[in-house]
Amino acid sequence: MNRDRAGRVTFMPLNRLKSHTVNYPRAQDAVPMITKLKFDRAYIMAFEQVFGRTIICDDLTTAAQYTRSHGLNSVTLEGDRVDRKGALTGGYHDVRRSRLDAVKGVRKWQEVFNTDSARHAEVKSSLSALEQQITTTLGQIQVLEAKRKQLLETRNMVAAAAAGAARDEEAARQRVGRFERDLNDAEAVLRDATAKREGYEEEIQTPMTQRLSDAEVALLEQLSGEVEEQKAALVEASRRRQEVGAKHLNVYGADDRSRAREVSWKLS
Repeated sequence: MNRDRAGRVTFMPLNRLKSHTVNYPRAQDAVPMITKLKFDRAYIMAFEQVFGRTIICDDLTTAAQYTRSHGLNSVTLEGDRVDRKGALTGGYHDVRRSRLDAVKGVRKWQEVFNTDSARHAEVKSSLSALEQQITTTLGQIQVLEAKRKQLLETRNMVAAAAAGAARDEEAARQRVGRFERDLNDAEAVLRDATAKREGYEEEIQTPMTQRLSDAEVALLEQLSGEVEEQKAALVEASRRRQEVGAKHLNVYGADDRSRAREVSWKLS
């Protein structure tokens, strides 16, 4: 208490205290202080020792008068004090040094501390519960994120498979179209071949007769002879051209074959 400047403590053994008869003034302007205090009657001797010789007066003049006449300590309602030994105190009251205010302050701040402590514990408990909820929610979010990624991958795979199936279907349709066109062409060729075969069969079944006249037969024989003569002339001309080309190739040399070829073509 000396270090903290919290005041002083007076110890009073109750079995060593004695009660004293006090002559209080019988007047309305002087009230014994002990009659206004609330305390356990077991401590009556201590309270009489401390407050038994103190009265409460309306003003300082009345307090000084009763102090001289009855030998009591007097205190006014404003806080002025007149001691029976002659000391006079008043005019200023330092609230900071008031023990009652200090006790009230201690009680007040103790209640505030208790309330804040309870609130702190409640908030701490709420924070712990909230952290657990956050952890649980984060776990659920991670699970949902994994499921979302899995579904996205599955959807991409399904989309790729659908695209591949669409491409395969389109390719199959194109192949079917080509096959149908080929089939149509084959059927057309088959119809033409069938028609030709039927024509040939009909022609085979008809008897072989001479449809050309005598003049046409003579002209055909004449033309056939001329064709044979032109073939023989063509063979002879080709032979002569090759011989002339060989001669010119020997004259001009191997480096001027193009010119020799040109001359051979002109001669032919």
